[in-house]
Amino acid sequence: MLTNRERFLKKHGLPSATSLSKEEISILSGVPIKALDEIYDRGIGAYNSNLSSVRLLKDFSKNANTTKYGESARLTPQQWAFGRIYAFVMKTPKVYRGADNDIRIKYGLK
Repeated sequence: MLTNRERFLKKHGLPSATSLSKEEISILSGVPIKALDEIYDRGIGAYNSNLSSVRLLKDFSKNANTTKYGESARLTPQQWAFGRIYAFVMKTPKVYRGADNDIRIKYGLK
């Protein structure tokens, strides 16, 4: 199963090793940079407030056992925040019409 990032890159015909900035994601997706900034900040906040929901680096699995898997085994706050951005621009329902629906409405996105 492809991640939202992989789906985004494939949709835009970019190699899987491509690294994009928020500005580049904004241009490609048509989502205003200010919206992406807000989503990024929320992603950092979500990481800090609920570490048990953060996926493991090795396979992106969810494992709440924080004693067995320390922070170094998990995605970084920045990776988690960019994951949320990619979920938003790929219109993943839990994010686009769920957690960040107010941002979608604020910026007039359909």
